[in-house]
Amino acid sequence: MATTKIQSKVCLQVQNTSSYEEDAMISIPYTSYDFVQKRNMIDDESYRGLAFKDLPQKGVNDTSGAIGCNLDLVSFAAYIKAVTGYYSGGIALFDQSTVNVTKLSLARRDGISYKKYANVYAKSFKISGSSDNLISTSLDLIGVTPEDRAALAEYPTPIAEAGEALSFHEMSGSGYFRVGDQANALAAGDNLKIEEFSFEIVTGFDAQHYNAYQILTPEFGQVPPDVTGSFRISTHDVDTFIDFRDNATKLQLELLIYKSATQSLKVVVPNFIIDLELTDDDLARQGVTMKIGRNGVGTSYANANYSFTSPIHFTVVNT
Repeated sequence: MATTKIQSKVCLQVQNTSSYEEDAMISIPYTSYDFVQKRNMIDDESYRGLAFKDLPQKGVNDTSGAIGCNLDLVSFAAYIKAVTGYYSGGIALFDQSTVNVTKLSLARRDGISYKKYANVYAKSFKISGSSDNLISTSLDLIGVTPEDRAALAEYPTPIAEAGEALSFHEMSGSGYFRVGDQANALAAGDNLKIEEFSFEIVTGFDAQHYNAYQILTPEFGQVPPDVTGSFRISTHDVDTFIDFRDNATKLQLELLIYKSATQSLKVVVPNFIIDLELTDDDLARQGVTMKIGRNGVGTSYANANYSFTSPIHFTVVNT
């Protein structure tokens, strides 16, 4: 008896034209996937005497959903530009002089057909990690163009496969997680022992409807771009962070996920204050919520230790 194994694959690339592209696809190491096309239906709530309701009518053709994946440096570099609007030389950030117009072409092979999605925009993004786990990311996406279905054999050959996943424990040794006030540049003395962290970015894109069955192209700034974050300190042994909270001390953060000298990811948050709660564990932890702001305007930086205004800054090393 023949055995069939369904091969489900996902890849994407930055799209430079107004139509689907597949000449520079990067494979995505996804862990969850619900980005699909569905037809919203308009329910008819009316009744005629004792009769049943009528059938619903056709509504908006909605292509949206989220993709969860392991954090690897190859695929991260392929989609972080769609999140921030700027990626060059391994640097991704929000550029105050640039309106984000970046869109993606996305492909999925699900064992039945090869599904193509053009003009896909990143609505939000999350990166998170916890002890004894891989670092994970999630992309919440909006598609503008209806799904195009093709034969499995037409699925593109990516120009690059995803790299090795980064782990939470690679923020130790040569890696680190550092937080301190803005009086001086961060250093090894600011290293923290944490058991989890997360950062979430709302990009500024949202679905935009009109008097047709399709979604209009999302415009950057439909919703306010926003960056939020949190982390949990493994042990409450000093009141430093309680003092930071009470005094609304302006802080800075760096985390370095270090796999090797040629593979690493640094995340910088230059300007934030915190809220804090102590956990009710036998050994109390400190749960820290970050209130993140921009790092100034123009070339006037709120935290002079960093010469960029973006509220979050990524540096990818993958050579």
